[in-house]
Amino acid sequence: MIPTVSQDPEVIEYCTNFDAYLKFVNQTEQDLRVHVDYEVDTDLLVLSVKSTLPAISEVELASEKYNATSSNFNVETQTLILETQLEDFEVFEAEINLVLGQQKFPFTIEIDPTNPIGFTDVLDLPQKPISWDNKKTENVTDNVIDYKEEIISDFQDSILIGDVVTLTKHRVGRVCYIGELQEQKKGVWYGVDLFLGTGKHDGVVAGKRYFQGRIPTSGCFVRKKSILALGICGGDATLKPRMEGVKRKEMHGLMVEEDWLPPIQVVTCDEENRPGYNSMPSHEYRDDPRTLQKKVAILAELVRSSSNFMAYTGAGISTTAGIDDYASQKSGKQSKLNENRKKVKKPRYAKPTLGHRVLTELYHTGNLKHWVQQNHDGLPQKAGYPQHELNEIHGGWWDVSNTVIPMNGSLRDDLFTWMCEWQKKADLTLAMGTSLCGMNADDCVSDVADRFRKEEKGFGSIIVGLQRTPMDKISSIRFYGTIDEIVALLAREMDLMIPPYKSLVPDVPEDAQIEEWIFKVPYDSEGKLTTDPDEMIIWDLRKGKKIVINAGAGKGFEGTITGFYPKTPHLAVATLRQYQNESFGKEKKKYYMGNWWVETITKGLWHVMPMVNKKITLQKDWEQKTKLANVFLRRSEN
Repeated sequence: MIPTVSQDPEVIEYCTNFDAYLKFVNQTEQDLRVHVDYEVDTDLLVLSVKSTLPAISEVELASEKYNATSSNFNVETQTLILETQLEDFEVFEAEINLVLGQQKFPFTIEIDPTNPIGFTDVLDLPQKPISWDNKKTENVTDNVIDYKEEIISDFQDSILIGDVVTLTKHRVGRVCYIGELQEQKKGVWYGVDLFLGTGKHDGVVAGKRYFQGRIPTSGCFVRKKSILALGICGGDATLKPRMEGVKRKEMHGLMVEEDWLPPIQVVTCDEENRPGYNSMPSHEYRDDPRTLQKKVAILAELVRSSSNFMAYTGAGISTTAGIDDYASQKSGKQSKLNENRKKVKKPRYAKPTLGHRVLTELYHTGNLKHWVQQNHDGLPQKAGYPQHELNEIHGGWWDVSNTVIPMNGSLRDDLFTWMCEWQKKADLTLAMGTSLCGMNADDCVSDVADRFRKEEKGFGSIIVGLQRTPMDKISSIRFYGTIDEIVALLAREMDLMIPPYKSLVPDVPEDAQIEEWIFKVPYDSEGKLTTDPDEMIIWDLRKGKKIVINAGAGKGFEGTITGFYPKTPHLAVATLRQYQNESFGKEKKKYYMGNWWVETITKGLWHVMPMVNKKITLQKDWEQKTKLANVFLRRSEN
C-alpha cells in the first residue's frame, strides 16, 4: 500500500470510495449464507439454523413422517432452533423452509439420525425494486362487497411487516412496524430494525414502544421514499439489471474467470452510440466491485510482464476534464461520464485527467512504451507525457503541422507508418474511452488481440469503457466503468505514486537557449534532424517572426507568430486554413504550438520540426555574427 500522504488526492479518493463500495457490497449483496446443523439427543432431533444476517424469522421441517415449525430465535447466537420427536432412526429426506418476511426459501437435505452431519447451502435473498411513483406497484387492491352490496377498495401496502428492505444511506433491516407515530408528523412511518447501518433507538419513540429492536441503536423510522428495495441490494440500490444475453467471453474478455459476475447496467439507452458506424447501443455498465478487483490484479500483472505495452485512447479519457465526447451524447445527462466532470471556459484550458496522469507515470516507470491518441486536446503532453512517444493520429490542437483531420481526411503518412509499426510489435494494448466502431486506428486493438488469440503471442488487448464495443469479444479483459476509477485502482495495485498535477515547464538544455524564445536546435534548414554542426539552425519563436509549416496537410504554408493562446505559454501562429475540406488553403486561421515542443525540438527527439523560420539562420553564422558583435562592442568600450 502506498503511503497516502504522498499520493495524488484523486487516487486516494477513488480508492477510498471503491473500498467502501466493495465492503458494503460484500456485506449486503452477498448471498444469504445459511448453515444448517442437526443432532440427535436420545430420540429428539434438534435442528439449528444460522445465517449471515439475522433476517430469518421462522424455520420449517417437512417430510413424509415429520412436520415441525419454529420461530425460536436466539439473539446472542443468531440461531434458530427447531426440535422434533423421532419415530425411528431410519434415514429420511426433509425439506427445510426458511421464512423471510413473506418469502420462503426451500431446500432438501438428507438426515441420518445414526450419523448426524452438518449441512451448508447458499440462498439468494429476494431483490424487488420498488417504484413509489406507480401506485400499481405500491398497493395491492382487494375487492370487498359491503352490506349494501357495493364494491369498495381496501388498499394494502406492498411493504409488509417482516419484510427485509434496503434503505437509503446503505442501511438494511426488517420492517417491524407500519403506521402513524404519536407526536410526529401525520402519515405512515415504517419502523425498521437494522442489520446494517446504525439507528437511533430500539423501537421506542417519545416514551412509546412500537417494536423491539435487537440492540439499543438498531431501530429507525423512515418514510416510504427512504425504502429503495425489497431484500438486500448493495451498491446501486435501484437494483439495475445485470448484463444478459452476452457470452461470458464477450462480457469479460478471453481471460474470464469462473467467479466473475455480470456487469451492472447503470444507464439504459437503446440508441446507437455512433450512428453510421459499426456501433453499439448506448447502455452503460459498471463491473461488480468484486469482479473489478480481480480484473485490476490481472491487468497489473500483464502490464508488468509486457515488453511493448501500448495505450490507445479515445474521447472518453478526457470527459472528466470537461471535454465533450461523441459516444455518450445519446445517453445525455444520465451518462456516468458526467460524474466528477469539471467545467472549463474553453476546451483548450482543460487540465489532464487522472487517466492521462496514470498513463504518464506508467511511461516514466518504464511500463508504457507508446501511446496512440485519437483525441486532439494535448492533455497527455500537459500531464508530462513526451511528445516523441505520442502519436496524435487524428491531429492535434497544439501541433501546427498536424492539425485536426476530418473523418474523410488523409492521415499524415509518417504518423500512419509509425502507428502500423506499433500495431505489429505491441504485445499488450490498453484501449480506454473509445467506441472502437471501425476507424483505421482501431487496428491498435484488433491486431494485438488477434496475435494473442490466434497465435498465442503477447497478452492481447484490454478494453476500458462504460459502453459495449464491437471488439469486446476479442479482448483479453473487458473492464466496465469510468477510466479514472479503474486507473486509480491500477495505480494502487502497482504501487505507483501519482504526483499531483502541476503545469508543465519544458526542460530545455541550458546550452540550447540563446535568448527568450530563441534556441539552437539539431535540425537542418529543411527541419530534419542532423548531426552535422555546420547544418544546424537557429529556431526563432519571437512574436512577429515569419515561419513555414514543415509537415502535414499544410506543408509549405507560410505564417506569422502572433503571440500566445490567451493566458497560456503556447504559441499562436496565423497561417492558411489546413482543414481538409473545400476551404483548405483559402482563408487565414490561427493555429497553436504547445510549449512542450520547445523541449522536444531542442533535445532532437522528433524526426521533423513542426515549423521553421522563413529566413533560416545557421548556428555557425549566428555564432560568427555574435563574435563580431562582441569584438565591435569591446572596441567601442575601449
